[in-house]
Amino acid sequence: MRRIAVVGRCQAAGIGDALMHMVDDCEVHSFVAQESYRDRMLPHAQKALAECDLIFSHYLYADHGFYSTENLRKEFGEVILIPPVVFSGFQPDCIDLIVGHSSHPSPLGSYHSAIVAAAYSLDVPSDRVETLFNKFVYQRLGYYQEFAKARTYLHSSMKAFGIDISGEWPDWVKSGVFMHSYNHPKPIVLASLAKLLAIKAGLVPADTPTPELGFDFLSHFPIWPVYPELAQALGTKGSYTFKKAGTPVLIEGTHTLMGLREFVQKSYELYGDVPQEAFDLPVVAKTREVLAPLLIGS
Repeated sequence: MRRIAVVGRCQAAGIGDALMHMVDDCEVHSFVAQESYRDRMLPHAQKALAECDLIFSHYLYADHGFYSTENLRKEFGEVILIPPVVFSGFQPDCIDLIVGHSSHPSPLGSYHSAIVAAAYSLDVPSDRVETLFNKFVYQRLGYYQEFAKARTYLHSSMKAFGIDISGEWPDWVKSGVFMHSYNHPKPIVLASLAKLLAIKAGLVPADTPTPELGFDFLSHFPIWPVYPELAQALGTKGSYTFKKAGTPVLIEGTHTLMGLREFVQKSYELYGDVPQEAFDLPVVAKTREVLAPLLIGS
């Protein structure tokens, strides 16, 4: 039996699932090397990787310790790199507030709204922020051009890893919104990428169809909506409904969804503990420059 390991960020789990669908007589181990998991899974990872015939991995830096790409190469030989899927075309307002090595929390894990963060730094009252979510503001911020820019970036970033997604792209677009957030793809994307990686590694023939995955691991994480005005321009459906991580706790009657007003309010509550440097990040500063003239006299 062939043994394969997939190591990396959150996208690694879906890629491992897809490989299991494609490669016969195959045992696949998927390790998501996030900091909260590393120590607990280390004994299992060390044993599994030592027995593997092939390792796929995102490029992980030295701060990942045992899971770093250089260490994996030293310990186990060849590692086939997985290109990360990053696509902001559907959710251009979704950003991270990272200062140094610290990612500041939001009501949706680590995802923030550039508009909300900029509005907070401009002292806009929270009950007025909702009015900034409109077509005119999105035009001024360049959100309608983001899809084309993100497409160009994604194709070029994949090619840098020797992966050509031009044949997969039409199916992704046909499927609708193929991203949960800018860095969390839906199964069709991860299955396509896994197929291309498997072909590159000689595991399957070039005419192998993309497998259909029945489980969406990344749907358990936060999901950023496609704003209705942007969705209309892209020919799809949108909303202002945000999803937190996890699943509903039915016994308590709680859910994981929140509307725009709640998201804004909860963001403001958290921002009192966020250092000013976070609001001086280029993406927030740029958004603030666009919003400031619009707020004069309002």
